[in-house]
Amino acid sequence: MRNKGFVGWVLCLLVLTVALPLWRHFGMDTSLRVDGAGSYPVAVFDDRELGGASEASVAVAGHASVITCRIELGYAWPYCNVSITLGKVPEGVSLSRFDSVKLDIRAQGPAPMPVVVYLRNFDPAYYQPGSSDTLKVNMLEYAPANGDEPFTTSLANFHVATWWIQQFQVPAEHARPDLRNVVAIDIGTGSNVGPGLYTIGVRSIEFYGKWISEIELLTLLVALWSVTAMVYLVEGFRDARRAAMVASSGRRELERRNEALERERQALTIVANRDPLTRLYNRAGLRNRLALLRAQVDAQHRHLSVMFMDVDHFKEINDVHGHEVGDECLRGLARLASANVREQDVLCRWGGEEFVLACDGAALEVAATRAERLRVAIEQAEWPQGIRVTCSFGVAQMVPGENLRELLKRADDALYAAKRSGRNCVRVAVARR
Repeated sequence: MRNKGFVGWVLCLLVLTVALPLWRHFGMDTSLRVDGAGSYPVAVFDDRELGGASEASVAVAGHASVITCRIELGYAWPYCNVSITLGKVPEGVSLSRFDSVKLDIRAQGPAPMPVVVYLRNFDPAYYQPGSSDTLKVNMLEYAPANGDEPFTTSLANFHVATWWIQQFQVPAEHARPDLRNVVAIDIGTGSNVGPGLYTIGVRSIEFYGKWISEIELLTLLVALWSVTAMVYLVEGFRDARRAAMVASSGRRELERRNEALERERQALTIVANRDPLTRLYNRAGLRNRLALLRAQVDAQHRHLSVMFMDVDHFKEINDVHGHEVGDECLRGLARLASANVREQDVLCRWGGEEFVLACDGAALEVAATRAERLRVAIEQAEWPQGIRVTCSFGVAQMVPGENLRELLKRADDALYAAKRSGRNCVRVAVARR
């Protein structure tokens, strides 16, 4: 996720966060102009509809709508109004994005007269169908200046008319100014106007503001940062999950490779320590096992005996019957010997037709007895092509202070003594002093 594209987006968002508020402050201007004699429908009202005697009429003079109003006493609050329609209920015009209004309105009469401006807002929460009087009255009352200078003021100066709130018993939550859906602008005579002939010229009403409000801009920026943070977190979680999966996959692959290497090591160990013909230990394998046995013998004070076993006249077997028969005899001899040894004993093919058996925990007499039993078993066994196979044995027991080489040498000497004694017999090595 932390790639150039994301970093670029964050940098752009930082620039936008600084630039957009500055742009809004110095730019983003928008306006809405309502001409008195423009395209919006204009209607005139007076207090006669409420039992008064004032009369009003409207006419277009140049670029202005001019109200001629004769105020007569007869109604408690005599008035004349002109209404400019911006839209039909329920669709009006939103003025909420504007900050200020410029009123180009002129008033003349027998005495100074304030002018009232109503921004009539529609909301179904308080509007009563068929009664335009229930449109909210956002009002501003002011005295137009003499001359041609328009009056500019903040829309925050508009307030909801107290008489409207009281007349329609509007709850407090709807008693605040609301310019989100203005359907009409009314301009008329202000309060406490005396009898006489008055004119009100409405040239234009122009609203000024920004095409995006502060709250909208803030909401936009917060939304953009929130989405960015969410995307960052989600993508970060996905990256972490992918990394974990890759790591897990890597660990599994490493474990598989380690297992393969271990199998290969074991296979190589077997090849290095086993005789390929008989599958018995070879010399290297025997030496490794004897080293372990020797350590146990020293630590536990156990006996350790070895016996050399050599096939008698094996060369004649190969010469007369062939090497395949000779090999089969060696394999059979390995099987027979393996069947007559204990689990803790170590049997090895020393080389050619010569075998060595290490007897763990066996004293010399026990090892010699076992050699004799094995000699008889070999002599009585059946062999390929009915040939007769016998073996000669040499047995020796390790004595204190003796190393493995010396032990094997004495057993080998005993074997040669058996050969010299006519073969097919067991000879025991005498401990050297």
